Amino acid sequence: MPADVDLALFHAVTRLARGHSRTTVAWLTAQVRRELKDARITTETIERVVETNVDVVGRPDGTVSHLLEVLDGSVFTHRVRHQLADRDDLWVNLGLQPFISILLDGPVPLAAGGELRLSSYGHDAVIGPAGWLPALEIGELMGVRFDGGAVRLEAVDSTALPGPKADQAARKAIARHYRRERWWSGSDDLEERPAELTRAIGHAVLEDPTLFQRPQRPLDELLYDALEQHVDDHHWRDFASVRQDNSVSFSISGMPQSLDNELTARARQYGMSTDQYVIAILGFLAWRTPFAEDIAPWKTWDPEHLRRRDNIRLIRADDDPS
Repeated sequence: MPADVDLALFHAVTRLARGHSRTTVAWLTAQVRRELKDARITTETIERVVETNVDVVGRPDGTVSHLLEVLDGSVFTHRVRHQLADRDDLWVNLGLQPFISILLDGPVPLAAGGELRLSSYGHDAVIGPAGWLPALEIGELMGVRFDGGAVRLEAVDSTALPGPKADQAARKAIARHYRRERWWSGSDDLEERPAELTRAIGHAVLEDPTLFQRPQRPLDELLYDALEQHVDDHHWRDFASVRQDNSVSFSISGMPQSLDNELTARARQYGMSTDQYVIAILGFLAWRTPFAEDIAPWKTWDPEHLRRRDNIRLIRADDDPS
């Protein structure tokens, strides 16, 4: 939450958006001004709150919705990390990040009865009524589905999850919105990244409402290294370089624009940076030629030398008195 945003204003907008479907900024402005008795609140003020509040999502048509409404029908999975029997606390991680973001603003009703809330002392745990946790073993998947403003729990069969193609589609959709979010308002502060991820998921679901309607792998597994590629890519390349005996850098001038576009497109297809891809294909081409460093001496592959050598052998064979 930005330091320059009033906390009461922030919570008022969140609560009003949660209680009313697809509100307008003008309506929110009037309601918040009346509730907080502050005539200084303008539509620009409310727009600023919407832009920085991950639980309130601005839609392309200008209306505003709570994240619970945007994610209605979506399910996020969590891989069980501890025995659930006789427990009312579920220890969670990034896999349920959108749900955790909503809980930060207050409890969420449980479809089966009661409500869920975050731990009282800042632990990464969700607390619910007695018996709310399903009978799952460590390593099994539990789904948390948003359903009409509440959440419904369901067991998820790991063998029925979508395959790599669906994983890649979801990964690309979220990463695209995440990187756009970081371009506008992100930083390298690790504490801000979960919020950026929540907003990116909200925008990705606006673009494709079916994105999470089927259970998928937990977000922490699905998005492994995908969200940090643009932040950590240079770090890992530098680390890989220092592990080599020697490495060099060079630049290319005069490359046709069409060739650069083609190389960049192919690099993205393989999940590589452009320079990584160029180095890879140059290495591949080099090792297919006789100029590789560990190949035999040049005389063993030079055609002219081979012909002279064979001719000498033929002459010697003809002169052989035997």
